[in-house]
Amino acid sequence: MAKILIVDDNADDRQLMSSRLASAGHEAHCVEDGKFALEGIKRFEPDLMVLDIFMPQQEGAETLLEVRNKYPTLPVVIVSGDGAFYLPIMKELGASGVALKSATFDELTLIVESCLS
Repeated sequence: MAKILIVDDNADDRQLMSSRLASAGHEAHCVEDGKFALEGIKRFEPDLMVLDIFMPQQEGAETLLEVRNKYPTLPVVIVSGDGAFYLPIMKELGASGVALKSATFDELTLIVESCLS
């Protein structure tokens, strides 16, 4: 079991990802925007972060760069509902894995497990 921090501005998406990851045996904690990600890392000490790209107060790319600067070994999986075009760019910025929010339960679990190992 891993502790996973989910950073997403959409409450429904946070709940869905949290439920999926809990079903896979992980402990999920959520924050609602990139500006709270570093605080969430300090508070929950996650083994992995799932990070949305598009958020209103602090975008995923900016958050990813902050996380890479302060927590370079923390695996970060970038997710997006509309930004498939940006996923390869997020890998170049240091994402450990990428997924569309429409990914199936098995796809998301496989990506998370791959990044944890």
